[in-house]
Amino acid sequence: MRRITRVDILDNQTLDIEFDNGHVLLLDLNTMRADPAISALLDSGGWCHPQTDGTAIYWQDGPQLNIEQLINELIKEGGKT
Repeated sequence: MRRITRVDILDNQTLDIEFDNGHVLLLDLNTMRADPAISALLDSGGWCHPQTDGTAIYWQDGPQLNIEQLINELIKEGGKT
């Protein structure tokens, strides 16, 4: 299973996620506004300090996104035109 080695935030809404194999995923959190926890995070400005434990991205006292959720979100967004 891949591990997350780094996570940063770009342009106040896009996660820049690097995996241990060197691949990088850019994920716009606005695409996840239907999730109340993500919406609250974006509205509060708490998005600016994401952290990782290697298996998930999380925010202190906030939501958590594991690798499976990240990949599912990427697949879902890839199907939209």
